[in-house]
Amino acid sequence: MIYRSHTSNLISKSAISLIFILLINGMVLFITGCSEPELKDETREALPQYLEELKIEQNEQETRYAALLELHNLEPETYVIGSGNEFDIQVFAFGEIEDEYTTNNAIVKSDRTISINYLDEDIYILGMTMDEARNEIKKHITEIYDPRVAMNPQTLQSSFVTIMGQAQEPGNYPIYADMKLLDALAEARGFASGLVKGTTKELADLSGSFIVRDNKVLPVDFLELVRKGSQLNNIPLKGGDYIFISSLANQELYILGEIVSPNAYLYKENLSLIQLVAFAGGFAENAQSNVYLIRGTLSHPRVFIVDTDAILHGNSRDVILKPNDIVYVPRTLLGDWNQIVSQILPSLQAIQSGYIVNSIFDDIINNK
Repeated sequence: MIYRSHTSNLISKSAISLIFILLINGMVLFITGCSEPELKDETREALPQYLEELKIEQNEQETRYAALLELHNLEPETYVIGSGNEFDIQVFAFGEIEDEYTTNNAIVKSDRTISINYLDEDIYILGMTMDEARNEIKKHITEIYDPRVAMNPQTLQSSFVTIMGQAQEPGNYPIYADMKLLDALAEARGFASGLVKGTTKELADLSGSFIVRDNKVLPVDFLELVRKGSQLNNIPLKGGDYIFISSLANQELYILGEIVSPNAYLYKENLSLIQLVAFAGGFAENAQSNVYLIRGTLSHPRVFIVDTDAILHGNSRDVILKPNDIVYVPRTLLGDWNQIVSQILPSLQAIQSGYIVNSIFDDIINNK
């Protein structure tokens, strides 16, 4: 059984073609007695030596240390008023509080305005800084000469951090002053747990977890952070940060890019890259035949270039996938890791945020 998005229920023609080529290729190899010896299981799981590996500048320990230190020097963001923010507002006339204008628990409404006592019209302040909002309120108070406006925030929620994956309560959380990564994990009530072989266990795979900021994977080590209490990895957060807690129980494979049904699929033992392409509906029209296989964590990846044409024509062996592998099918070849990650992150985050597939072709895999 396969689970797909509601937009596609049928296997594409390209998928059928791929499956047909796979069958023909297998028959040819069987008839010719394939010149290569049968591979042992541990060799099948390893990456073939002939694959081209994209050289990535990995962070050495000193470089990574310096990068983490720099992340602790996060400049405070200029606060921007958001919908749902709540304020106590006081107006001062010559140093005395003007009671007529005092408003408690004034909320920025969905129409982007706020209501203040004694004023007939609501005032638009959404998206303004605190200083801009105070000046805007002053403009509408014409009965007082040179009024002073105080806005005491009760609830501020214009900046959020997103926590997805194996957290107890994944979702969006407002950022407060001096909020750090461990604080956000605590807001999400820690990591999810579940029954594994009759025993309750934590389901988070910290080694595969990561945090993304401004379309870049930050060099944070979640194992060091959580298990050893490393404050160096406990970085301050900023609005828009995306935290993903990987799963230890339901390990997935991801296929993204120029593919008919890009998605996440449940890992199955001995599943190959070409089989995953076929299960995902086949290549889209503009797909490159050279695809990228990303293995390891996003902060410490190994990236391999796989020639799918060579595999389909029997000139190269297929690649057996491992849990949490990412297959990216590009339109054009990309030169470095930064280009690749900028391409895959939006799709990867969207899939992880709500389109995780629970199983793939179980009946086919189980009958092999």
